[in-house]
Amino acid sequence: MRVILFLILVTLRLNDVFAQYTLAKAYDLPKVLKNIESNTILKLERQTALEFHKLINQYRKQNKLDTIAWNDILWLTAQNHNYYMVTKDVLAHEEIKGEKYFTGIDPGDRVDFVTEKKGNLRWSGENCLMRWGTSYREVTDLTQTAKDLAFACIEQWKKSPGHNANMLGVSHKSHGFAVILKDNLVYATDLFSYDDSYFPINNIENPGNSNSIIDNNVVPKKQPIVVDSHIEKISISKITKDLKKKLPERIFNENKKITLIKPFENAAQYHLSYLQANNTLSSSEVKGNKLFYGTTPSKRVGKASYGFWHFLKPKFNSIVESVALVEISEDEYNVDEVVEQLWEQLITDNALSLSDFSSFGLAVKTKKTKEGLKIYAVLLLNP
Repeated sequence: MRVILFLILVTLRLNDVFAQYTLAKAYDLPKVLKNIESNTILKLERQTALEFHKLINQYRKQNKLDTIAWNDILWLTAQNHNYYMVTKDVLAHEEIKGEKYFTGIDPGDRVDFVTEKKGNLRWSGENCLMRWGTSYREVTDLTQTAKDLAFACIEQWKKSPGHNANMLGVSHKSHGFAVILKDNLVYATDLFSYDDSYFPINNIENPGNSNSIIDNNVVPKKQPIVVDSHIEKISISKITKDLKKKLPERIFNENKKITLIKPFENAAQYHLSYLQANNTLSSSEVKGNKLFYGTTPSKRVGKASYGFWHFLKPKFNSIVESVALVEISEDEYNVDEVVEQLWEQLITDNALSLSDFSSFGLAVKTKKTKEGLKIYAVLLLNP
């Protein structure tokens, strides 16, 4: 009886923890800000975000860089991604379609979810972290706790070359940093943009001196998204979507009986994130490296198929995996030419015949760098 009662209490506690996680869009901003006023943890999370905004601009000034503006649309987008990470218990830049709290595979897709594609807000970088900390359920000094937490986050990213370079990116005009606290865990996302408009909040410059955090007099009830005159030459999310459409079409043309399997697709997606995070093109993963998911393709497919109990299930011993990377300048981009280059690396160079396989999983991701575009692809094939 005591065990049953304990389980009931645990279930109620978990429901209480996750009840606050509501995905938000741009038009929800006034309501989201209003809800913060009556919840201490939400106040702390918001105050931490604004304290981080001060710290990152101080850091950029120290490095003789322009400051960046606060952007509440990016804050909403980052917080939506935090909900995905905390409920999945995963640290990742990509989300898997169909899973709880999914709002988009990459940051560009997640911005589109929040804005409903009304406007021109282009992401220029993203940092994510997970760290252990003390419990923030009992907050006695909200402002000081927020300052301490924001300082811990920026110091963690300073120690990581990739994350540090992102914070000091010269192309960033605005950002939205969001943090979520769950017991002794802290998840955070900082999303940067080439643009500096959308839903300005007037009390951002000195958030530490504001008792209410939110000034309702300056927050519109429903403000339209601003569309500026600058049009991005190439949409990163569109490139990825086009390639994810054309590559499978090419596969189906080669083998009309082959089937796209969701767990294979998820396993490919996880490995692609690992490749990007570790700057490698290997089909094996090293435990302890960033975003490690499984040492071999077979183990990754097993984990994606069966979850925690994959080691008790039948093994996928015949999985074939190939990886590809195409690096080009933006001016050189042509979808058909890129498909051909990816095909050559994935299929031709590995002497694969698609007629030998019955199912597959495919992941594609485009990343913009100073030099141009990096387009990754991972293909999993099953006989």
